[in-house]
Amino acid sequence: MRLLRTLLRGLAWLIGSLTALVLVTYAVVLVANRHDRPPSQAALQLAAAFRNLPVVADADNAFVYATGFYVSPTEDPQVAGVRRIAWMREVVKQPIQSFALPSGKNYDFKSARSAAVESLSESCRDVGAECLANLKLDGAVAEWLTSERWLLDRYQQLIARPGWREDVPLDVRLPIAPFASILEGQKLLLAQAWTYAEAKNATGVRELLSRDVRFWRHTLEASDFLITKMIAVAALKRNFEFGDLVLRRLPPELEAQGRPPEWSAQITQSERSMSRVWLGEWMYANRAVEVGKSQAMWAESADQGFLMRVLQRAVDPLLQPQDLSNTWAERFTRASAEVDVSYDRYRAALARSNAALASNNGGRFPRIRLYNPLGNFLLWIGESWPYGLYGPRVVDLEGLRRITLLASELRARGVKAAEIPAALATSERRDPYSGQPFGWDPKSTSLMFTGIEPPPRGVHAVIY
Repeated sequence: MRLLRTLLRGLAWLIGSLTALVLVTYAVVLVANRHDRPPSQAALQLAAAFRNLPVVADADNAFVYATGFYVSPTEDPQVAGVRRIAWMREVVKQPIQSFALPSGKNYDFKSARSAAVESLSESCRDVGAECLANLKLDGAVAEWLTSERWLLDRYQQLIARPGWREDVPLDVRLPIAPFASILEGQKLLLAQAWTYAEAKNATGVRELLSRDVRFWRHTLEASDFLITKMIAVAALKRNFEFGDLVLRRLPPELEAQGRPPEWSAQITQSERSMSRVWLGEWMYANRAVEVGKSQAMWAESADQGFLMRVLQRAVDPLLQPQDLSNTWAERFTRASAEVDVSYDRYRAALARSNAALASNNGGRFPRIRLYNPLGNFLLWIGESWPYGLYGPRVVDLEGLRRITLLASELRARGVKAAEIPAALATSERRDPYSGQPFGWDPKSTSLMFTGIEPPPRGVHAVIY
């Protein structure tokens, strides 16, 4: 019994000592975290930049129309977009427990498609030999254009709008625009251009391709969301690749007339810049932390246990939102500034930009800090997000633009396949990064460009 009492006293002393150590450590951490940081210069500059983004009237704002793109053919996307954006602005003011998904489901137009139309649409998701073969099938394109004329008309209404401004709350809980349906509309427009090429209507081809590429280049420049920037990249890539198929359908003597003049204009620094996207990502991250830090998240509810409420309230002071926001602001500002350089300097600048987006931990678990330990942990988690992949995906568009334009110019001049290597060697249109001639694959008779983005995405081929 005496031995047992001794063991119990020892165990009680050990538990008490550990508890005291935890409480003292927690008290020290609380003292270290009693105040958040003031906004840094980088944070103040980003906040001012966000406030000063251009205002676009709803009637001119393609984002409003795109937001309502989900409705049925009998409904007005403009009205639906205004309604949903108004709902977004109101719902983020509500407590988390009151958050509800918006009313109105996406109209399922694909369910009414014939097998031939669905096969054609799916094959042209990635433009290539299968897409080209299906475009040539008797009646397939005509059936698609007839059955979904409303979607083509709606898409043309979208790209006719002169502005793009994503003036909505940047909140992870909110729905995004139905880009899948929008890109289906783009495919229809390009299919319409294909029928114009069959009819030798070079003017019609040029006008459709021009309106499409103008819209997506502006959207590329004006994107506030990273996903929007990537959608614009995908849409421009399709415009170049599908447009090349369309131009090949024209007689050589009409190809130059059908070529959109926008293809001859270099992707500008403002179009490919990531500054506005990183600004949006910064605002988005701040909002996520704000929601997580809000008292609504820790509000007591019937299904929340006592210990969980205690744990949540104990953890809450260990996150300093402004300190975290300052670090994000500094990283995003440095990262975007590094890559706002000419194409020939981009490869070297990309490494510096990626380094600016990460700490010096090299992927290892971050060192424990007394100040803002949860913020430090969130920074470490954020480093696993592949931010460095997105800039190259945007910048590689310039190489694709150049080889697509070059292929069209060579065809219009009547250059034979055997003469292509010599023509590439003497052409002024070259790899934007190295200044070297573009590649030629005689097996697939394709002009080749290998961008900075890793393969397979970074390898671009334009069939001659």
